[in-house]
Amino acid sequence: GRTSQMRIGSPWLAAEDLEGLGDVKVTIKRITHHRKAVFQNGKEQEVYAIEFEGAYKRMVLNTTNRKMIKEMYGPNVSEWKGKELCLYHDKNVRYMGEISGGIRVRLR
Repeated sequence: GRTSQMRIGSPWLAAEDLEGLGDVKVTIKRITHHRKAVFQNGKEQEVYAIEFEGAYKRMVLNTTNRKMIKEMYGPNVSEWKGKELCLYHDKNVRYMGEISGGIRVRLR
């Protein structure tokens, strides 16, 4: 199995979930606001996330991906529903100054 399966019960999509899969086509179901989202490190954060049609896991909407989706579909978030994206693993994404890999979005 994949190492991502070891993240039992996590509702959050991680770069590890997409490693080696290439472009994964998804459809936006809705954008949700989480005031006290709990992540693997146990810390609570306020985040926005994207839920996808037919998917259990949702993706935290970071600044880079939010700006990319805004460029593709405009600034009105309510108009993003039903739009398609491709998610992919980008091994060059930096987090806190370290190259850790991450999720990126693009049109197909």
